Amino acid sequence: MKVVLVTGASSGIGQAIARHLAARGWRVFGTSRRETTGFDGVDMLPMDVDDDDSVTRAVSAIAEKTGRLDAVVNNAGWALMGPVEDTPIAEARAQMETNFFGVLRVCRAALPVMREQRSGHIVNISSLGGIFGIPFSGIYSAEYEREIMGKLAEMEREECRGQAAPKLDNPKKAQAIKKRGEEPLRQALYRISGVDLAGIDAIGVETVQLVLSEYGTDLSMFPTEKQFVSHITLAPHKAMSGGQPVKKQKKRGSASSRVAAGLRMAALSLRNSKTALDAYYRRVAARKGGDVAVFATARKLATLIYRLLRWGQPYLDAGAAAYEKRYQEGRIKRLTASAKDLGYQLTPLATTA
Repeated sequence: MKVVLVTGASSGIGQAIARHLAARGWRVFGTSRRETTGFDGVDMLPMDVDDDDSVTRAVSAIAEKTGRLDAVVNNAGWALMGPVEDTPIAEARAQMETNFFGVLRVCRAALPVMREQRSGHIVNISSLGGIFGIPFSGIYSAEYEREIMGKLAEMEREECRGQAAPKLDNPKKAQAIKKRGEEPLRQALYRISGVDLAGIDAIGVETVQLVLSEYGTDLSMFPTEKQFVSHITLAPHKAMSGGQPVKKQKKRGSASSRVAAGLRMAALSLRNSKTALDAYYRRVAARKGGDVAVFATARKLATLIYRLLRWGQPYLDAGAAAYEKRYQEGRIKRLTASAKDLGYQLTPLATTA
């Protein structure tokens, strides 16, 4: 039976992880700063991650009881809330003591056991607070952000190391990214992927991060953009049986992939942006309704992402006026062909001065 140590298992995520692993046959040891009774196959041990001796005693007790330690989940932590200017230095240090040095203590105690048995895994629970700031949690977010940015630096492409992302063509978008404090993350994601997906209209830094976290930077497993679009559930699909369409009711609670949801939100933000994609959205909405327009525009965003990541094809916004001009030219071409088939000829109206 495999053995796992879960810190901070008395409540919340830690307790859920402990229950989940115990239900799947693991020998689970949970820890808490206070004496706590076990639950649902989880043995609870007192351990304060801020105290060297307490951590050593708990890990040693597990090793003596079971003779092994296959995994550690560093979950113990807490959030310091409040304005930065009113935060005492002692409290900020106390949070670092638990959330950073506490993880270090547990790793230092567990690694000798894992090294001796020549196997083991360590999982460190982090926070979305390191990706985007949370009001009144500046100290908490800064602590995680530093660690995340360090890991992103390790993933940089060699040819992009130290390089800056190209300047965004949309000055308002560039200003908004800087205002939200997302510019360092945008630069890091550029150095990881080698392309700036945020240069596509409506694709924000958080959407770029979502795409790269779900699919990575190599889309070669999708030979065509249609396969990529289909995988993220943005390809039109109509179930057929016996040559007839099947009316299929969606199950409650069903949802598209995270990337598809992110691209739908991005498509909604295009409205009134005066871009070619905005013009495309409005044209589809006028003919088929807003819901279809959101889906179709999200699909178009997916194809642009694929082309940029897979082939390096840059995105260039021609503007709404250029899109409308191309649309009208295509419409006239189709009408001319239809008139010719019927034996007629289109003649433009004479314009009055």
